[in-house]
Amino acid sequence: MKESRRAETEDTVTDSAWSELWHTYGAYALGKNYNLLEKLGGVSWVLNMPDGKIKFDEHEDIGVQLLGSYMPAIKRWTWAWAEKNEYVPEEFTKAAVSMKELGDKYGIPRLASPNIKAPSASVNDIALLASGYLPSSGYFAADVGRKRKYLLLEERFLARDNTAPTYMARVFRDFVKMGINDHKRAFCSYAGMCGYDFTEKDGTVTAVKNNEVLMARFDREKLKSIQV
Repeated sequence: MKESRRAETEDTVTDSAWSELWHTYGAYALGKNYNLLEKLGGVSWVLNMPDGKIKFDEHEDIGVQLLGSYMPAIKRWTWAWAEKNEYVPEEFTKAAVSMKELGDKYGIPRLASPNIKAPSASVNDIALLASGYLPSSGYFAADVGRKRKYLLLEERFLARDNTAPTYMARVFRDFVKMGINDHKRAFCSYAGMCGYDFTEKDGTVTAVKNNEVLMARFDREKLKSIQV
C-alpha cells in the first residue's frame, strides 16, 4: 500500500469554523457513540474492507465507511481519500470525501489536509465530529497492525433511541466537560438535532418532544443545571 507523502500539517485548532461545527454536532455525536459503546464494549470484530463490512460477534455484518488511518507511533493521521489502497474501494471512502469538502468549504486544515500530525485525542475528536455530521451509528477505531482504522458504522446499527431526556442530560453533562465555550448554544443545537422544540426564558431553555421535557439553566452561556 502506498500513501500520500505530502507534508504533514500540524494540527492546531484556532479557527471559529471548527468551534461552530463542534458546538453544533458534538453532543449529538457523543450520544451516538455512548450508545454504540454500550452495545459493542468488549466484543470481537472482523473487518472486511474490500466489501465495506465489519462483523461484531453475533451481530450481522454492518456496512462501514473508512474515514482514515492513524499511526500512533508517529502521531500521523491520513484521510482515506489521500491513501492509495487497492483493498479499499472508493465507494467506501465517500464519508472521508464529505469531510474534506466540509473542510475546504470552511477552511479547516484538520479536515482538508491529507495528513496531519496530531495526538490520538484530536483524531478521536475528528472521528466524533464526522459521526455527528454524517449519517451513522457512530465511529469505531480498529487496530490493524501498526495502524488504527477509523470507521463510520451505518446508521441502522443504532441500538435504541438516543433522544430520551435522561439519556440526553447525561450526554450533555459529559460534553460540557470536554471543553466548550457556549454551553447554551451547544444545548440548543443538541436538542434541535434530537427533534425537540425549545424555548428560552430568563436563562432557562425548555426542550419539548412528544410530552417529554428537558430543562437546562444557564448563567452567561454556562450550564448551571439540567433536569428532566
